[in-house]
Amino acid sequence: MIDEVDKKIINVLNDHGDASTRDISDLTGIPASTVHQRKQRLEENNIIQRYTVDIDWSAIGHDFTAYVVMTVDLSQLRRQGLKQSDLVASLESIDEVENAVIVTGSFDIILFVRAANKHRFNDVLQDDVQALSGVSDTTTLLVLDK
Repeated sequence: MIDEVDKKIINVLNDHGDASTRDISDLTGIPASTVHQRKQRLEENNIIQRYTVDIDWSAIGHDFTAYVVMTVDLSQLRRQGLKQSDLVASLESIDEVENAVIVTGSFDIILFVRAANKHRFNDVLQDDVQALSGVSDTTTLLVLDK
């Protein structure tokens, strides 16, 4: 179980994944030795699972981002001995697909796609995503901010 001290440490790391123990201590007012021990415990308990980097994607030419919501033909997948999780694994193997998750509601899967431009996105959508067995319908939501 985590307490308020753990939450403060997690919040700093969420915003600044590369923050040192001293940085966290300075930002939270928690003694550095406590930060070190708590951070170690959070890692050991898999509460902190990894540290990431926040990338300026436009600086490296990946300006086009979109969410793709899709419906799945489950009977088609079953006929091939596949499950939705198999389709998600295939979708995540596409370079431009940053994330694919199974959801509830009107759609079955949501993708986050990052491409160099709209032409590359269109190629990925038509040639890679929609061509996969089990994909029934897709709707694209363009990201306008970020």
